[in-house]
Amino acid sequence: MTQLKLFFNHVKGVLSKSGVIGAFIGLFFFLIVFDTTILYPKNIWWLLDPKNQDGIQHFVGWEFFRFETWHFPWGSIKNYGYPQTTSIVYTDSIPLLALFFKFFASSLPVYFQYFGFWYLLCFMLQGSMACLIIKQLQPDCHVFNRLLIVVLFLLSPIMLDRMVAHHSLTAHGLILFAFYLYLRPNANYLWLVLNVIAILTHAYLAVMVFAIYVSYLVKQIWFEKSLNYSVALSFLLLNAVVVYLFAWLIGYFVLPFSSMKDVGSYPFYAMNLLAPFKATQGSMLVLGHWSKFLNYFQPPQWGQAIEGFNYLGLGIIVLVIIALILILKQRISKKSSLLFLPLALTCWILTIFAISNEIYFKDWHLLSYKPVSFLILFTHVFRASGRFFWPMYYFIMMITIAILLKRMPKKLLSIVLTGAIVLQGLDLSEKIANINLAFSISAKPDLIGNLLDSQQVAQRYHHLLFLPIVINPAFSIRGFGSYIHYAACHNMTVNLGYFARSNHDYKNFILTRKLQADALKGKLDKDTIYILLDKYRTMALINRNAKMAAIIRNDKYNLLLPS
Repeated sequence: MTQLKLFFNHVKGVLSKSGVIGAFIGLFFFLIVFDTTILYPKNIWWLLDPKNQDGIQHFVGWEFFRFETWHFPWGSIKNYGYPQTTSIVYTDSIPLLALFFKFFASSLPVYFQYFGFWYLLCFMLQGSMACLIIKQLQPDCHVFNRLLIVVLFLLSPIMLDRMVAHHSLTAHGLILFAFYLYLRPNANYLWLVLNVIAILTHAYLAVMVFAIYVSYLVKQIWFEKSLNYSVALSFLLLNAVVVYLFAWLIGYFVLPFSSMKDVGSYPFYAMNLLAPFKATQGSMLVLGHWSKFLNYFQPPQWGQAIEGFNYLGLGIIVLVIIALILILKQRISKKSSLLFLPLALTCWILTIFAISNEIYFKDWHLLSYKPVSFLILFTHVFRASGRFFWPMYYFIMMITIAILLKRMPKKLLSIVLTGAIVLQGLDLSEKIANINLAFSISAKPDLIGNLLDSQQVAQRYHHLLFLPIVINPAFSIRGFGSYIHYAACHNMTVNLGYFARSNHDYKNFILTRKLQADALKGKLDKDTIYILLDKYRTMALINRNAKMAAIIRNDKYNLLLPS
């Protein structure tokens, strides 16, 4: 009963005046800075931009999921990448919202997207958690200063960069939520809720949140002495089991474990040591530099420029320098140091992982070492290691703000924070303007449905088959997004797909080879549309099947429609 009361008290804290105010600042920030047409649920065209294959992957994954019947595990998808099974986890379709909206699938319009709404939620969560953290750090913080600090958290380049392509990874508010709970005593059951939300959002965020939770337990045991070892272990096991259960239910384990690994990519997507202080390229989908005042640099590995993007922004860098000067004048108290020590150690461990075993500063290779054997498996699964700097990124911001709140007079702090916001905004202005422009473009792409848009075609055919199988179809097949969007909307299977991880067995390859051999012999599946990608096989297939199939020329490919 006591734990239940504590849980509701913490929930009340999250929904307190500070939390609501922060959420509204996030809402206004989003409405002012970004194009709001993406909030319209029927506006799907910005998600089908051929230049943004990740965006297509996330949206079409949701479409396949919503139009299929329920399977078990709940998040599994049978039609996409047929005959193999995938799940909304591996299309990065934000399982939390995909599961929720699938319950209402029958009453939703044919074209429906929740990704614009998700972005709005992410900014509201970012604002809310930033405001609550400030309240924990200094309850009597002046309202105006609190608002300014929230805006600084919203002007986070690493969060804004993820808006371009990786929708689920925009939820940096989950990391801030973990920081907020770290500062609260006896929040064990709310941690359980947060860990479940994180695993239903994205695996990388789930690992970061869980790591911060472990540091919270350490703080409770060693420094606050509010938990003993047995109780802490019980909570840890409870969280681990529940997170594993939800991971299983939404389809993390529909693939064999061997398919979740990506050997060799770990250093390629790591973080360069210079990245927090000088911007790399970041996402390639939006033009412009992240810094108006500092030239960007190109790391030796181009993957580090994308996944290793961790630029603080010039406004934050200036605040960090001011905070360091204030620390030199007066050291941080031992009590404050001990309070943040477990969290700092966790952030450092994640940072070491983010840097990888091939350490670079700009284009200088400083050090190379072999990872500890038991961690090698982790490096294979979480290949985009540069992302694991994010907790340290926000930890730097939080500690900087905490020092300024304690050491600087309120009026002077207001001036300094205002200057930092102006500098941060100007520094990032070019990229933010281009992100806005990218979302405002909503011209309808040429869809395969324009050629096959008839009730007869939709009812007759149930499979879309690409011949032959190609590697990376999203980037090697012209108009691939249009094909899979058509298949999803008409509840058809499709044998190729674009996934975060895919099954490495040969079931799909063997089936497609058989169907290809049958087609060359004139044996066509009557409920299958054949899309011929290989120009050397196309004429043979057309000549053999000309009397048995309609042949449609679609852009650069031929489509065979039996009967």
